[in-house]
Amino acid sequence: MPVELLVATTIKALLELASLCLLGQGMLYLLVGQRRDSNLFYQVLKLLGSPPVRLVRLITPASFPPLWVACIALSMMAAAWVVATYYKICLTLGTC
Repeated sequence: MPVELLVATTIKALLELASLCLLGQGMLYLLVGQRRDSNLFYQVLKLLGSPPVRLVRLITPASFPPLWVACIALSMMAAAWVVATYYKICLTLGTC
């Protein structure tokens, strides 16, 4: 397997993992409610999904609500996932 394809696949997998962690965290937020901070699974998802959220917090104003920050992080990861998928397809077909 070429190195470029391995890197593209790894980046795509990391984006998928972080996106699914944010989505799972949001679902637990809705299901568990106020007791979410004592939920171990919620804490694990929060830990795994926090790097993109921290990155978005650095580039957005402090007045943004946390829900918006998470939505922006998820949107940015979705856009990066599309780019990574396109790059992986180009590498696989040999058109890059």
